[in-house]
Amino acid sequence: MSPDVAVRGEQADLLLVVLLLLTAFIQVLVMAMPAPGAFHAVEAVSLLSRCAAAGWLLATRGRERHPRTYAVIIGVDVLMFVVSFALIQGVANAGIPLALMSRVPFVFAVLPRRQVQVLTSLILVGCDGVLLWQAAHGNLITIGLAVLFTAVVLVTGITVRVLTSSFAASARGARELAAQLEHAALHDPLTGLANRTLYTDRLEHAVAHAHRTGRDVAVLLVDLDHFKDVNDTHGHATGDALLAAVADRLRATVRAGDTVARLGGDEFVVVLDDIADPADALATARHLRDALIGPITADGVQLRCSASIGVAFARARGHELGKVLREADVAMYRAKAQGPGHLEVFDTTPDLPTALPRRAVDTS
Repeated sequence: MSPDVAVRGEQADLLLVVLLLLTAFIQVLVMAMPAPGAFHAVEAVSLLSRCAAAGWLLATRGRERHPRTYAVIIGVDVLMFVVSFALIQGVANAGIPLALMSRVPFVFAVLPRRQVQVLTSLILVGCDGVLLWQAAHGNLITIGLAVLFTAVVLVTGITVRVLTSSFAASARGARELAAQLEHAALHDPLTGLANRTLYTDRLEHAVAHAHRTGRDVAVLLVDLDHFKDVNDTHGHATGDALLAAVADRLRATVRAGDTVARLGGDEFVVVLDDIADPADALATARHLRDALIGPITADGVQLRCSASIGVAFARARGHELGKVLREADVAMYRAKAQGPGHLEVFDTTPDLPTALPRRAVDTS
């Protein structure tokens, strides 16, 4: 938000609510004074308008407002004030300009610069006009009051603008920091993928959904083959670049609703949601494996890599979801024992396609 733009959102809403309710309370006291019936009628309408505006602001607090919303609310408040007191003769005293100018800090706090200039100018011209009219009738002290009120209100308004802008910037900074900390707590810093904590949460949600739909959830454990050789030969910077590139390829291969996480080292896990047939999970595993076979440029070095993948299914595990990752790990090590680039399904997985034995080996 530009420093030339006033605070919006909850802070602006609360500031206006304070103004409206405070003036409404004073208005109730003012309505007790003797005055023409027209004055009381306008004051009653004004009171209802202020209370309704305050209630609406509170009920919809924090929502994005139209740029003119606050100007309309304050403008109507000022207009109703002027109209009501214009109906009473002989009350053009210093209290009226002071009451009008009390709106100026709120104007500075919630409106953009151009609206601030227009509305503040109207208020100040009106107030100084009343005071100078009194001075022309022999009350010279009001000239000093006119200058003093104008200076105090402008200084107060500018101070409020600076403070509210500062508070808004601090609040935004706090929200951004909280968002960054939350992201860091749930994501791997090197690849930006989900970490183990977020993987566990996504798996729980996926399994809960699977129980409602009658479908399944597949967990694919992806382990790079001979990754240690890359670190030993080209250095850890190249190894880190390779991990980031592998993460990008895994992300690009799966569906938008699936989860790719990094567990640590060169181990990745993919959660495939809404699996209608185990063969679909195996097809995705093949796509993941094939996506990693092509050359990858990491830290200026062109590398070729492959991955061993273990597949396990989660729906039948119920509340023992921790076992699913262990089962995928067992399957992955069985695949790795057969050589780079193999797939295997954990051997107790139910309802496997008849074309695949229970210790399903994919060497294609």
